[in-house]
Amino acid sequence: MSSRNARTAVVTGGNSGIGRAVAGALAGTGTRLVIAGRREEANRRTADDLRERHGVEVEPVTADVSREADCIALISRAAERFGAIDLLINNAGIGTWDTIAETATEDFDRVLKTNLYGAFWCAREAFRRMRENPEVAGLRGSIVNIASVAGKEAWSGPGTCCRVTGASTPTGSWV
Repeated sequence: MSSRNARTAVVTGGNSGIGRAVAGALAGTGTRLVIAGRREEANRRTADDLRERHGVEVEPVTADVSREADCIALISRAAERFGAIDLLINNAGIGTWDTIAETATEDFDRVLKTNLYGAFWCAREAFRRMRENPEVAGLRGSIVNIASVAGKEAWSGPGTCCRVTGASTPTGSWV
């Protein structure tokens, strides 16, 4: 990880739900944040709230991780703003509640682009930046991929979410 006093984290899907909770926990440790999501106003409100409650630097970035160019721009913006990236939280995700038989190819594609490709594109770009960080305790940075339990447990309804989440989660548990 970088040798700067404050760490920098990028949180996709950071303006609501699990992503916002993770961002809040990181802000509580003094971590500088880049909050990314599709909804500009929600990003801004989240950033303002975290700055006010924790006194940390927060950069809201409007990005749609289903688009490779947005992922590249997001990671570039984080590095430009804070100099380095120490942590990427790939949290953005979507799903459909249709069964496999009812799921349109366009919907499946949208889920794949967001949940699988988006995580890959952000991780690839963050890794390229993290390689430049000085090594601390054998690390140059960390990437955390958050996925639904739907990838481990078969559900009778949301086939699209289950199949894509299963593709993005490892088969074993690592500590």
